[in-house]
Amino acid sequence: MSSNPLFVNFPDRRSAYLAMDTLEELGYNVGVTDSPEEQELCLRLEKNDVTTALEIIQTYGGVIADPEIVH
Repeated sequence: MSSNPLFVNFPDRRSAYLAMDTLEELGYNVGVTDSPEEQELCLRLEKNDVTTALEIIQTYGGVIADPEIVH
């Protein structure tokens, strides 16, 4: 079963890639999309813990993208 993706914006590439590495180590399905101003991750939570994902996102300065604006 597939869940809707969660898009997260980071202030820079380094922060996005650090968050992505951590999330991948914990088994999250995560990908990267480039944007001119920020780095954006696409995260599918499926069977993973939402709270842990949000804590990792926050640790690296990530902000959940507004679903009305994104894709």
